[in-house]
Amino acid sequence: ESNGSKVKAVVSTQSTGKLNKEALVKLIMSGYMVTYAYENVFETFQRDVENMKTDVIESQKKVIKLQDQLLEAQSENLDSVKKTVGSVVGETVQQEIKLYSQAVSKTKATPAITKEDLKTV
Repeated sequence: ESNGSKVKAVVSTQSTGKLNKEALVKLIMSGYMVTYAYENVFETFQRDVENMKTDVIESQKKVIKLQDQLLEAQSENLDSVKKTVGSVVGETVQQEIKLYSQAVSKTKATPAITKEDLKTV
């Protein structure tokens, strides 16, 4: 017998003024059994939710740890690039200065204004 028919039986007997004790007891017992069954389900759900919360926290800790490792690796790469660029730029500047010095020393400097130019003025 379904719960719906039990409820109808109790309601129909109440509307006539007579209380069917047997139907009422069955209905209450049925309600108790359903409540008891759901209580176990809810406890299981509650444990599952707590386990999921713990898993989420552990996953977040792992993500934070990986982010820290990524930042450290990026920092190391940046330092390496800075050193490489600094070294290459320094060497290039030194080579250019040396080449310029050599070029200047090989060419004979001619004054922009000669003595004759000054005498004519």
